[in-house]
Amino acid sequence: MTARFRQVKDLGGVDEGSGPMDAGIVVPKGDSNLVFLENGKGLTPVRDPRTITFEEITALSANDAQKLVGVSAGLNSGKRLFRIGGSGHGVFSVVNHKGGVEAKLAVVVMPPKPMKVALRQILASKDKDGKTFAPLSKAKFDPDAILVHMNAVWTPQTNIVFSLGSTDPVSIKEIAFESGGPSRINPDHAQALTKARDQGADLTIFFAKLVFDPPPTSHTPWNYAKNGYTDAKNGFCAVADGRLDFTIEHEEGHFLGALDAKGQFDKDFGHSTGQDIMNIDIPSNGIIPLSLAKKFNKGST
Repeated sequence: MTARFRQVKDLGGVDEGSGPMDAGIVVPKGDSNLVFLENGKGLTPVRDPRTITFEEITALSANDAQKLVGVSAGLNSGKRLFRIGGSGHGVFSVVNHKGGVEAKLAVVVMPPKPMKVALRQILASKDKDGKTFAPLSKAKFDPDAILVHMNAVWTPQTNIVFSLGSTDPVSIKEIAFESGGPSRINPDHAQALTKARDQGADLTIFFAKLVFDPPPTSHTPWNYAKNGYTDAKNGFCAVADGRLDFTIEHEEGHFLGALDAKGQFDKDFGHSTGQDIMNIDIPSNGIIPLSLAKKFNKGST
């Protein structure tokens, strides 16, 4: 049976790849991460001694077992568990008795990348005078829970850590209440949302009942209701009530991918064709493969 590196838990920072030679792992700088080796009996670990450290774990402490639900079961099934650390990029591999490599794991040490995100509900105008405002979004709004979810996706896989900026609602007179929400191609909406950003945050996410992302020349923007859209250049996203489980993180990916290594806007970042967070043609997921993780946390490259 073929040896192969496997993730310990979903969204845990291990990219299993498509075969035994193209797996990868994100290791937070100054810390470590866990990975299973499947069918690895009798194989010898080899690593770059300049940058990679490792420890094989044969039994979990009670404290570890409580934190890593399911890991004990993995060990009992014959998998080998390794704790990988390091000071820089390198390769961790396992070899057979002849020295032939049976499985490889690319190790990428990622520095912490703190990001502040503001979460703001849009209050839209209910009259022509712009004196009466009401929230567009009818969905439950729990900023702390949203923050926990985004960090559960981003931190293990990229070492990006979000903190909360402003969470108070904002009145946008340019958006009519009956419209349901903003449109990407409406210049008045774009200008108003840009102005309404939390200036102390890296990114502001606006919440509405609906958001629209039509083609640039559309004369019927209301036919293009979407889960969300991102204006990375102006530092904001808009998400709808009917969004999917990972819509917010998907839109954050558009924003993070558009930044250069200094955190400045470079160019818009599009969708992927892989089985990952940036592909809109598959069921919503939070998977960030190593290739994308290096684009989102450019300080690691």
